[in-house]
Amino acid sequence: MFGRLVLGIAVIACTVPAPLNSAAAAASRDERSFDYGPADLTAYWRPLPSGTRPVVIMVHGGGWRRGSRGWLAVHARYMADRGYRVFNLDYRLRVPWPAPRDDLAAAYTWIRERAEYFGADMSKVVLFGESAGGHLVTNFGTLGRGGYRFRGVVGMSPVADPQMAYEDGTRPNASAHDKVLREAALILAGGCEPTVCPHTWRSMASKTGAGRYDPPMLLVHAADEWVPAKHSRELCAVLARNSVPCAVTVYPGSDHAMDLWDESSDAVMSFIESATNSAEEQVQGDGCAPALLVRPCAVMAVPGAGPF
Repeated sequence: MFGRLVLGIAVIACTVPAPLNSAAAAASRDERSFDYGPADLTAYWRPLPSGTRPVVIMVHGGGWRRGSRGWLAVHARYMADRGYRVFNLDYRLRVPWPAPRDDLAAAYTWIRERAEYFGADMSKVVLFGESAGGHLVTNFGTLGRGGYRFRGVVGMSPVADPQMAYEDGTRPNASAHDKVLREAALILAGGCEPTVCPHTWRSMASKTGAGRYDPPMLLVHAADEWVPAKHSRELCAVLARNSVPCAVTVYPGSDHAMDLWDESSDAVMSFIESATNSAEEQVQGDGCAPALLVRPCAVMAVPGAGPF
């Protein structure tokens, strides 16, 4: 589809705020669940006497068929204790595309309309998703001019192209995981095969809508996991051609999604901190999305991991 890109290496230097100790953090943290329309979300925040703080919107995985926001509760508290306003979403499961993405849009609108209550700075929003949730945040982040709504996107093993997953699951040597993911992608498409509903499958691929007005992305995989890094490489290639920073970081082993958190958390939190502290860091002269603290089209180098 395209040749291998040669991308520059950039180093992000930033300081992630130190959390409170666990007891003090829990005592000072508000944690409440709300009905945002299609489903529920839980908000985690530490009240401040004045001012606002950046926002992280979290989306769980589960193959678009199962799972809940409870899977990310520990990680949501971790981020809230570092000063972020965190919104951890459920969304409708086993519903045809684009319903799950519509749920993210509804949650974003719900949060924006209540930003003052939460002390949320809606000019500094980062999307965070794992596995199928990684697909949803990368897709929502590339819908329209995503860079005007979001400062960055983090995908942990994102299934960024469900048709790729479908095709991988049809190979003679397909693994059991490949076949399960193929079936999940087909359910997401409403049971309609790619040859019959090509528009639906194109819409489900995050790279389809990717362009110059999208937010920077950090996409994390393991070298031998069952959602291969090629999902993110193809998405990053499109963003790179449009001068939008996108990093694919691949760690050794076969861990998937949040099982990669221990290795990647420092890089993830550095990315989020850089994104939400860079409201004035624009790509000058070309109208692109904000460029964080890295050169456009750069790959972030993380010690102990390969960019591809």
